[in-house]
Amino acid sequence: MNNFSKEQFVSLLPTRKKEYTPCRAERIYSQLSNSAPEIQLAALQWIESDVEPVLKQIEGWDVSRLKSEFGMNTLAAILTIDWLQKEPKQALSALKEGIK
Repeated sequence: MNNFSKEQFVSLLPTRKKEYTPCRAERIYSQLSNSAPEIQLAALQWIESDVEPVLKQIEGWDVSRLKSEFGMNTLAAILTIDWLQKEPKQALSALKEGIK
């Protein structure tokens, strides 16, 4: 994933973002490793620098809207944008039902 090994990512995420455990970081790594390069880059930049990612809007949703309307954290919003790209019908349906 974007020049990061699984081991590096699993070490980096919990070190930079205390709310993530190594086990959770492994699951997130698996999700991100199947994501588009721009999703991976946005996640890594946020983890390393706390800079809010700017990703294109998908189906009317972007990171800031997901965070404000659903209370998602940044990484959850990034992964949701990825889901919207991959499976728009399922993701939109879940969002309409109030996924958190």
